[in-house]
Amino acid sequence: FGKPEELNVIMSENEWSQYVVENDVTTRLVLKEAMEKIPQEYIIPFKMSVLENYKYREIAVMTSVKEGTVKSRINRAKVLLKEQLAEHIDQK
Repeated sequence: FGKPEELNVIMSENEWSQYVVENDVTTRLVLKEAMEKIPQEYIIPFKMSVLENYKYREIAVMTSVKEGTVKSRINRAKVLLKEQLAEHIDQK
């Protein structure tokens, strides 16, 4: 099964190959749960960028924040997601 698109920005192919799960449904569930734990101010711009393909400038306009803030919030979401996923992997 393929790597979910959301993971492309926070995991390399090598990291993904180390992240072994039983099936794609489990992976998506784990990812969904991890994303739900991220504060909205970070995860909303992340989703807009990664899942909806909006540009930083567009996200800034839609969320009424500066473009630099959008970039830092997306980066923070990536860091927090990586931490959440690392915790899940460590529990296995």
